[in-house]
Amino acid sequence: LRAGARVAGRVALEPGAARPADLEVALEGAGPEFVGALDGVRPGPDGAFVVPGVPPGAGYALVARARGWTDARAALPPVGPAGLDGVVLRLRRLRIAGEVVGAPGGPSLGASVAVELVPPSALAGATDRRVEAPGGRFDAPVEGPGRWTLRAVQEGAASPWAVVEVDPAGAPPPVRLVLAPAAGLVVRVLGPDDEPVAGASVVARDPGGQTWRAEADADGRVALEATTGDPLDVTCSAPGLAPVRRLAQAPASLVVRLAPLVPVAATPFVGPDGRPLAGGLVVDPGDPDPHADDLPLPSFEVELDAAGRPRLAGLPPGRWTLSFPEPAEGELRAWVLEVDAAPGAPVALAFDGSAARGRLAGRVRGAPLGGDLVQVDVRPREAPTGAFGFLAARPAGPDGAFELPAVPPGRYVVRAVWDGGRTGDVEVEVRPGAQAWVELAAE
Repeated sequence: LRAGARVAGRVALEPGAARPADLEVALEGAGPEFVGALDGVRPGPDGAFVVPGVPPGAGYALVARARGWTDARAALPPVGPAGLDGVVLRLRRLRIAGEVVGAPGGPSLGASVAVELVPPSALAGATDRRVEAPGGRFDAPVEGPGRWTLRAVQEGAASPWAVVEVDPAGAPPPVRLVLAPAAGLVVRVLGPDDEPVAGASVVARDPGGQTWRAEADADGRVALEATTGDPLDVTCSAPGLAPVRRLAQAPASLVVRLAPLVPVAATPFVGPDGRPLAGGLVVDPGDPDPHADDLPLPSFEVELDAAGRPRLAGLPPGRWTLSFPEPAEGELRAWVLEVDAAPGAPVALAFDGSAARGRLAGRVRGAPLGGDLVQVDVRPREAPTGAFGFLAARPAGPDGAFELPAVPPGRYVVRAVWDGGRTGDVEVEVRPGAQAWVELAAE
């Protein structure tokens, strides 16, 4: 052991600000011999702090951090045996500031103008906020860094949503929000024979997460008040018809035609024990047509009833991937099927997992074993379009050996992957009641 130096100072906050509960000061640039306060020290109620036991030397910096505040950093002069005192770290609140103006020829700035802020989705605990902007000026403290979305609003007008990147190292540049008159989006929903679909559901969502919902009138029409210039994600749906998702921008008039669902004929799904499966299917859309106006529909889940039959009366036209997991200890197993839902051709769904299975074993050579995770992937040789195909993954052991004890009969492609590398693909056939063996070599 050798004597360490004492580095002391205080954290200064903005006038009138309360001390953050999670405030801490950390020392950066310390070598491996430093064991004093690598996890940071907590300043006292007056902001004073002491970092003890700092090895004398150069290249250090102190950093003060707290949620909702900019990082305060100070490079230190060389630390001698006597240590340092009087270091001041000045914290400032994270904030978004700017101005709201009216567009030329547009609405004038009213007394009730405000700014709505939507926090980043990853910022835990933060919620949507609204701050007043008297005279068009606003200064909004925010809870943390990330991509914030905001717009100005007043009665009859709003600005397009703006995205502001808040960095903990400093405040973003001022934001300028331009008010525009609230404009209408008119949607007319028609059925397969171009007849109006009364009662059709229309949902529109803007970039800030604001959502409008309405039902079509007897003529299939819906009128929504939306922000000029913002792209709107519009979904139209009706019972028995395939939903349609479009991108629109107010002011606009949109005509949407809903096609019939492609019927699905499903038989009960049977598991490895011969009993009806429980749980459900995940239905994912395929790649969208780049020449189509429609946006891809979202994924959705379908439950299996008590008899193991999917509760799915129909699918929207297009390519879909259906999948469901098979529980297994120490192994990921799933069944996957790709279907093309085309009008006039019902989709047949069936699954029987009760047939006898085989074993697949092998060894991975040339992988960084003993440290990194080496995962062995098994997938069908051909895309599973006629029947559900079996996929599996499990880690290789410390010596590269692996075994999958319950693989359905068929031809598969096997590979091993790890961080920064992989093996070549090896084809193998698994027979019922037999064991297949593969050797996987790093590329």
